[in-house]
Amino acid sequence: MTVPAASEPAKLPVTASADSDYEFYTVRNGDTIWDIAKMFDGVSATDILKLNNISDASRIQVGQRLRIRRKG
Repeated sequence: MTVPAASEPAKLPVTASADSDYEFYTVRNGDTIWDIAKMFDGVSATDILKLNNISDASRIQVGQRLRIRRKG
């Protein structure tokens, strides 16, 4: 007897599971790291810089996708 696929637990790739801990933000014209950090509760500019391996906050670019750690 075979078990229907619907009764089997769903398996997610490891990368999808890891991404659930993050939100992503795409940099727009005029954005600064400080402004972006204010959009997310409990996230500092330093958090964003460290998580995205950015050493100079003035070097973010329009269209750049930043990873933001979800709080909570």
